[in-house]
Formats: sequence, structure tokens, C-alpha cells
Amino acid sequence: MTGSSRESRRTELRAWYDAHVAELRALEAAFGTHLGDAIRSAHLDDARLETRTKGVESFLEKATKSDGRGGFKYADPAGQLTDFVGARVL
Repeated sequence: MTGSSRESRRTELRAWYDAHVAELRALEAAFGTHLGDAIRSAHLDDARLETRTKGVESFLEKATKSDGRGGFKYADPAGQLTDFVGARVL
């Protein structure tokens, strides 16, 4: 993997992220609403809900990781990465 191929891939993946980030944020909002409703229904008044959508730089770093053999760890990061939206209840 050359530096130029990594930069080319970052450019391509940034365009993909930019095209999908609104959908990811909508999913985050819906997920947060659903979990918040469940928390209230369970009367977990002390619980704190945190949600997040993976940021573009975090996505690009993970999506362009080396496999250690000159290629990329993820052949199809958009299809293989599973942590675009996350939540935790504290």
C-alpha cells in the first residue's frame, strides 16, 4: 500500500461517508429515542443514555488500516465496519 493509494482511498471513502452521514445520524436519533423510551418504561431514572455516530476521521482511520502485507485490512469498509452508530447506558 503506497501513501498515494491510501490518500486516494481516503478521498473515496470520505465521499461515501459524506453521502451517508445524514442517514447515520437519523439512525442514531431513532435508536436514542427507542432506547430512551425503554429506559423510561423500565423506570431507570438514574440511567444516562449516550449515543454517537462515528466521526469521519475515525471512520477514515479505521477504514484505511493496513493489513500488514501491503494492502488494506478491510476490503469493503462500508460493508464490513459495524460501529457507525453506537449507544451506551450508564
